[in-house]
Amino acid sequence: MAPRKNKPIVQVQGYAMRFKKMNQNGTELFYCVERERGARCDAAYHFDRMNNTFTVKKQNVRHDVDFVRSEAFLVRQELKKCANDGKPREVVDEVRAKFSPVASVACGQSKQNTHQRIEGRETHQDANKSVNPAKYAFDWSQFIRRHLGRPFCLKVMKSFFF
Repeated sequence: MAPRKNKPIVQVQGYAMRFKKMNQNGTELFYCVERERGARCDAAYHFDRMNNTFTVKKQNVRHDVDFVRSEAFLVRQELKKCANDGKPREVVDEVRAKFSPVASVACGQSKQNTHQRIEGRETHQDANKSVNPAKYAFDWSQFIRRHLGRPFCLKVMKSFFF
């Protein structure tokens, strides 16, 4: 598990920021959560507990303000905190009650998109592999479903039927 996983996330002006470290002068350093993601944002904010204010050290770059996405990070964080507090359905309902419906829906979308990307990657990798017809000898429906529409499909099926 990465060390950043257990660090708190806060929403600052529509951006999700993750706690990085406590500075010697008493301020806390926060980095943008998009730092390790596709945007590679370098944003850094200082939080002064005495004044209860955020100061911009580096401005957000390569992504726009997105209140829904940043709130989705907060929903996921809350789900992780409350995961062992009861039955799964009760925990999900409690967290949904704390946040807006839009954030609850957005929270689940990234995982769905991840699954779609993984399935797409597997499909792409399958297209580059050579076909072993003996593997599909007894399950023709699965063979046709997997290889229908691919260029080598007709060649393989022609060798079986003719």
